[in-house]
Amino acid sequence: MNDDTSRSTGKAGGLNSEGRWTWSGKAGGLVDRMMIQQQVEIVNNRGYFLTYSVPAVRSTDNLAGTAGASVVRYSEGSLNVNTGSTLTDTRVYIPGSGDYFNPTKAVYFVGGQDVPAGTITFGIQVYVYNNRTLETTDTPDARYWNLSITDMGLATKGSTGKAVDLFRRLPADTKPEETSTPPPAPTPAPKQYTKTWSASWWGTYDSSGTNTYFDSRGRVAQGNPPGSAGIQRGLVGFPSVTGTLSGATVKKVEVYVYAAHWYASSGGTLVLGTHGLTSKPSSYASGDIDVKRQKLAKPEGRWITLPSSVHAGFKSGSLRGIQTYINSNSLTYYGYLTGSKSKLRITYAK
Repeated sequence: MNDDTSRSTGKAGGLNSEGRWTWSGKAGGLVDRMMIQQQVEIVNNRGYFLTYSVPAVRSTDNLAGTAGASVVRYSEGSLNVNTGSTLTDTRVYIPGSGDYFNPTKAVYFVGGQDVPAGTITFGIQVYVYNNRTLETTDTPDARYWNLSITDMGLATKGSTGKAVDLFRRLPADTKPEETSTPPPAPTPAPKQYTKTWSASWWGTYDSSGTNTYFDSRGRVAQGNPPGSAGIQRGLVGFPSVTGTLSGATVKKVEVYVYAAHWYASSGGTLVLGTHGLTSKPSSYASGDIDVKRQKLAKPEGRWITLPSSVHAGFKSGSLRGIQTYINSNSLTYYGYLTGSKSKLRITYAK
């Protein structure tokens, strides 16, 4: 065809007194209406993109099932395409109940394969099934017919209308032309690593914030021991990890603790927090408390995964260790860790 795009639009005519167009199916068979058509010059081995739409319609009998359908037909040369061939995949069924429905469809076809080459007439046909009734909406903007056929250029087998890469075959003794700049090498995917650090210091503090005798025994205590000694709290510090994590994405932060003792023979609940201390203080300094709770047996060593909310702190260096503290006199929380066995393990990618 001469132009890249051939388009026809029409406004539904024959409106009734309410501003709607009504079609009724006859008893014993369907009624069809050819409402818009156009002629297009179809060329062999060229792809075409066809879209069409029908005015918004609804079934006035409001019965279940399908009330009708729309489809695009085509014929060679003839202007009457009511009995022509159906263009594959253009049929849209119209529901028999519900609100207004706007039949719309888009298909891709190839000249000489799906549709014959030459002067071809296309038309939109609407069917109304036996004893069913359809009416168009009275909204002007939804009462238009549209049939558009766009020439997509040379087609290849299996093309769906997307861009097709074309090439020319060179003689065997001819080198292809050099391309300009080669594409950049793909960026390698980040690799994942896991590194472990042992604790560099630890200590226990009493309710007044000073060191207790537990500290001299290498213990990291938590809770109020029997005898009203006051609520104990512990600190564990690790070496700096910022150099290792520079430019990395932290995937997981874990700490290893060894619970050497709990008041109850069945075990207790460890309440872990975090802190940003770089060395062991002479008196207790609080950080974020109650970040993670973990039930442990008596005794038990375990790796505990901390929440992702601490990832950024360990990466930046604002977090340097863990603490054990809960403001409760319940013996469920009284116990102590072996400080020297504490470890930090971080999984990261870069």
